[in-house]
Amino acid sequence: MLAMDIKLIKEIIHIFRENHSFLITSHVNPDGDAIGSMGGVYYLLKQFGKEVDLYNVSGVPDRFSYLSFSKYISTFLNKNEYDCIIFLDCGDISRAGEEIKKIKKQITINIDHHPTNNFFADINWVNPNMSSVGEMVAYLLEETKIELKGKIAESIYTAIVSDTGSFTFSNTKPTTLKVVMKILENGFDLDDFNRKYQRYWTINKVHFHGMAMQRAKLLFEGKVAIISIPMDLMKKTGCTTEDCEGVINYIRQIRGVKVAAILREDDDKIKVSLRSWGEVDVSQIALELNGGGHKNAAGGSIFLPLEQAEDLFLNCIEKYIS
Repeated sequence: MLAMDIKLIKEIIHIFRENHSFLITSHVNPDGDAIGSMGGVYYLLKQFGKEVDLYNVSGVPDRFSYLSFSKYISTFLNKNEYDCIIFLDCGDISRAGEEIKKIKKQITINIDHHPTNNFFADINWVNPNMSSVGEMVAYLLEETKIELKGKIAESIYTAIVSDTGSFTFSNTKPTTLKVVMKILENGFDLDDFNRKYQRYWTINKVHFHGMAMQRAKLLFEGKVAIISIPMDLMKKTGCTTEDCEGVINYIRQIRGVKVAAILREDDDKIKVSLRSWGEVDVSQIALELNGGGHKNAAGGSIFLPLEQAEDLFLNCIEKYIS
């Protein structure tokens, strides 16, 4: 760990100890890292005896409802003033929603691992070399001597396993596995966890994934795999945006594919999800599409009808492929 990380960890813990009221938030449409890291910070602050509110504008995806603290995450703001707001897994303040900008606060803390983060808070601990924000929160817990066990361990493990693709992505580092080793040494029940984490599919989701996969096509001599998903496909199968998760990983595994993309119709825009292997930095593509992210996992938005959005995306990606 860099000296700067250690300095920021100590500074953040000092702020935690010296203030009373806290709001913890994460990005819209939260993934496992966003939700899991919220839990880690929540339990830390509660052990300090602090007043803590949890907020996410999109709420908690059903697949993470097994995390017991998640029932405290609200989709509306309970107060208009806090001593401190903690932003987790947000590369930009707007990722937490517009309402949060109206909150009065003494200090803001930004804990993130996106290389495209714009350092929007008073205190910015941003380290793109970390596997997940969950791993970063584990170091905060370590500094306070709080053990990675029980509900805390479940939150941190959810965050790490989600953002590392169950330890298959290149962001899985020796330091990541050392955190996991501590969790396992403290008696974490992997069988129980995997039962809750993996067994959440519905038959509707199975049907949706099958139909979505039939729409897959290869472009640029097989280097790009893309699926465009119209809203009526989700309505037809009775699925939600949450059910779209995972489709992109199938086409990413096609032999010869360097970039996988999902373009999903979502009200007034097209949500773009991008995945790649080591050769292509999709975070740079995402920046051109009103988004951001990591080298091999990123996303953005295109404010055009689906067919036009696909044409724009293909024009954008061509230079990165060639």
